[in-house]
Amino acid sequence: MINAASNPEAYIEAYKNKDISLNYRGSSYSFALSQELFSSSGVDSGTILLLKSLSKYLDNNGEKLARKEDSYTVLDAGCGTGILGVCIAGALGKITHNACHVRCQDRDELARIFTEYNKRCNGIKEENLAVFTEPLLAGNCTWDLIVSNIPAKAGNPVLDDYIYRSLKLLKKDGAVFIVIVNTLKDFFISRIKKRGEIFFTESTVNHTVLAYKNTRSSNMTDKSSCIEFNDKFPAEYPFYIRNRNSYEMEKIIYKLDTVHGAADFDNPGGEVQAAAKLAIKINLLSKITNDVSILIHDAGQGHFALWLHHYLDGKNLKFTLSGRNCLALSAARAALSAARAALSAARAALSAAKTPEVNMIYAADLLFDSGKFADNYNLIAYFSDGAGGTDRIASSWDALCRLTLSDAIIIIAADSMEAERFDRKKPKAMQRISDIKRRGFRAIAYRKV
Repeated sequence: MINAASNPEAYIEAYKNKDISLNYRGSSYSFALSQELFSSSGVDSGTILLLKSLSKYLDNNGEKLARKEDSYTVLDAGCGTGILGVCIAGALGKITHNACHVRCQDRDELARIFTEYNKRCNGIKEENLAVFTEPLLAGNCTWDLIVSNIPAKAGNPVLDDYIYRSLKLLKKDGAVFIVIVNTLKDFFISRIKKRGEIFFTESTVNHTVLAYKNTRSSNMTDKSSCIEFNDKFPAEYPFYIRNRNSYEMEKIIYKLDTVHGAADFDNPGGEVQAAAKLAIKINLLSKITNDVSILIHDAGQGHFALWLHHYLDGKNLKFTLSGRNCLALSAARAALSAARAALSAARAALSAAKTPEVNMIYAADLLFDSGKFADNYNLIAYFSDGAGGTDRIASSWDALCRLTLSDAIIIIAADSMEAERFDRKKPKAMQRISDIKRRGFRAIAYRKV
């Protein structure tokens, strides 16, 4: 996996929606928000309720925390722009005399970038807060406190596992604080009571904070219960699998396990289907050489990558998948690696063939993260989501020109309006070959001249 440092200031300038201020436990904080991330207009009411509940917890346990000999550890699961993590790190720093460490995690690479930025802007030291792009409850550690404005759309199997796993990752006397929408209240209460004890609740019209702890002996703590986010994810965590199915596009059938927390879990999206139809229309198979370096940006769950792998059967393919959502990228890489390994084994008469490499890069913007990519792609499929409130088209074209070899093929796929905007701003170096429209989506093929 490639996970090089990105250009955070450029990201913030391009994706920032607004700046807000927040007072918490006698300190003033400022946060940059993004329309692309949760709660873009201000601090949402669920987070405010959770911060108030945590403040009561800190008041009741402040003396004990101040006397704690080792560092007080906190996990902010699903951190968004980092409001919870930054405020908790700041508050605990005063109580524990900076003997605290907060780990912020989010499945979205853009969230990691914004949280890092907000950490620095509020003077939180590196040793007190670290940020990672990863699933909930990854981290190979146990915690004194786990907090989360739990994402309601994570999927019930993931939420159920979160309760079970979070209890096993608590240190002695540790606690979990979550805020949930009230439609999930009964779900969480029933499942927590099966495994732990709810010791605090606080509710408003729309949200409820639940604080729970382990009722079993302290030796139930199990560091191995953390999510191991490696090449085996998500296969080792079946609760993340939302759908196991075979799909068909343009008479090509492929198998894909899709995951909770990412789009296109039931069927390939309209932009993906348009891109596949366009590839057939231009006879892409005849237009590229036998040795092909392919980049698929915003690869999603992997529908187009799997389809393209089968369509280009017989070519020597090197795949790079990039995007923001680590869950979707991991699912795509796993499926593509398995398909390529099966093909290699078949060609080698089932001998011990090495699984072909599939690179995975976290990137929301090709230009800002261009240092992560090779500059020699023969084929790029770029799926644009038209990032809300931002105009990324010019920078996207700059990156596409930089990353492609001469005579490379580029396929842009998006909704019809976004695709039209791309086409209007195409540089002279790109020659439009063909395009296709399908049910509100459009795919356009270009050749770099």
